[in-house]
Amino acid sequence: MKDLVIHNRINTISEYLIDEISIVFNQFFSQNSRILYVTDCWERLKGIITIKDFLECLKNKNRDYVKTKCCVLYEKCENELLSEAKDLVERFHITTAIPVLDEENRILYEIISNFEGKT
Repeated sequence: MKDLVIHNRINTISEYLIDEISIVFNQFFSQNSRILYVTDCWERLKGIITIKDFLECLKNKNRDYVKTKCCVLYEKCENELLSEAKDLVERFHITTAIPVLDEENRILYEIISNFEGKT
């Protein structure tokens, strides 16, 4: 099991821009990110796009790359969060990140696997 770390740089995209393939593509590569969080105008989480799903959908000429069901955690003490995140990563084989939300479903930060010592 890789170490889990809290990561404060969140890459979001408005739900109103997700149909613009070039914008989604540029968001991934300008941010050097493997995941984009889709948010509404109040910055509430509406779904996620992973680079893997995005590229696969482009290859198949399909635009169904936003997942509206994803694992999330709600803010609590750091030890509890990391423990719950570890359980989710192991149970669902999560390879990107798990967003941590406030009570209004806004993303506060994410928990990621510390691949090769990078944060």
